[in-house]
Amino acid sequence: MDKLGIDVKLLIAQLVNFGLFFFIFQKFIAKPFLGLIKSEEKKEKAKHAFEEEMVKQKEQVEQEEKKAKERLNSQIKVLLESAKKEAETVKKSMIESAKKEAEDVVVQSRRQMEEESRLMEQTIKRKVADLSLLIVKEAMKDYLTENMQKEMTQHIISRIKN
Repeated sequence: MDKLGIDVKLLIAQLVNFGLFFFIFQKFIAKPFLGLIKSEEKKEKAKHAFEEEMVKQKEQVEQEEKKAKERLNSQIKVLLESAKKEAETVKKSMIESAKKEAEDVVVQSRRQMEEESRLMEQTIKRKVADLSLLIVKEAMKDYLTENMQKEMTQHIISRIKN
């Protein structure tokens, strides 16, 4: 092999060196490096699984929030409807009480007007009677006697009362 330019000793030394290098590389570099790569892959898978779980939980929370909002909206609608009905009832009762009060005021005003009218009529009658008496006394004082004046006054008063 010398003729070919191959040195056997050198070739064996290189093979031994390569074997040692391969053994050392395999034992101290490749295995820990592969272990590191596998642990990183496991961590990455766990991370992806955790992210997927978080996405699922987020979707679940969003769905629950949506359902809660729908329930809340339905409860709000029910409360608004009941409040509207209550407001209508209160409105009707207030209108009825206002009408009743207005009717009472009208009735009371009519009574008061009738009473004032009656009092005014009595006052006018008294004044007419007094005036009539005064007229009779003054006008007939010279022509009639006192008894005739009294009779005439009585007659006028009785006619005014009727």
